[in-house]
Amino acid sequence: NNEAIPLNKENFKQIFSKEFALVFVISVPSAITADFFNIPLAWFLGPMIITSLASLMGLKTKMPKLILSLVLILLGLYIGNYIDKSLFSQMKQWIFTSLIMLIYIILSVLIVSKYLQKFSKYERKTSVFSAAPGALGPLMILAEDEKKTDLSQVATSHLIRLIIIITVFPFIVNSFYEVDKMSISAEIIANQNLYHLMILIISSVILILFFEKIKVPAALLTGTLVASGLLQIT
Repeated sequence: NNEAIPLNKENFKQIFSKEFALVFVISVPSAITADFFNIPLAWFLGPMIITSLASLMGLKTKMPKLILSLVLILLGLYIGNYIDKSLFSQMKQWIFTSLIMLIYIILSVLIVSKYLQKFSKYERKTSVFSAAPGALGPLMILAEDEKKTDLSQVATSHLIRLIIIITVFPFIVNSFYEVDKMSISAEIIANQNLYHLMILIISSVILILFFEKIKVPAALLTGTLVASGLLQIT
């Protein structure tokens, strides 16, 4: 079932399954534990690592497609939340930088994907998504939308990259950035509006269904990003 938002009996039944309940039972404590020890991205890496270990140990876990769709919608809204009018006024300053980044990304994907195909026996599509130097969330959304893509291999590749980044970067980046991070987070929370959030979610769902109908690739990601961007601009 490749529907963007699968509203059917089977997906609703999976929400109340033992396999999905097990995900909650092991994920929440792992997130709280990781947060207690001040591990970067605690509520992301904690559940990811523990569920990966659980799967390797043979425990049966399941993520219902409907829940996954809701999570991806929230992720798309989070990404789109950072789009505002000032970005468009600065685009002229980024032309050369964007060109350099595009060349770098293309070369990185070509080199790493060829390596993964030759030495790790990755399928072509899977190797491209695994090699792309981008955020795990959007790449998983795009990979999930494509057929014949091994999501476990894509997730593993980016998980290794994330672990390397979060274990090395804190020693490189100075601690005073934490103050800026906290002030930015406080500003975002202070500017939240429940009415606007509901409009954003409803608009996203409408656009997702529309994009899915006209067969736009990655309708979930595209719909949420477009909805967030349009509402931020207006």
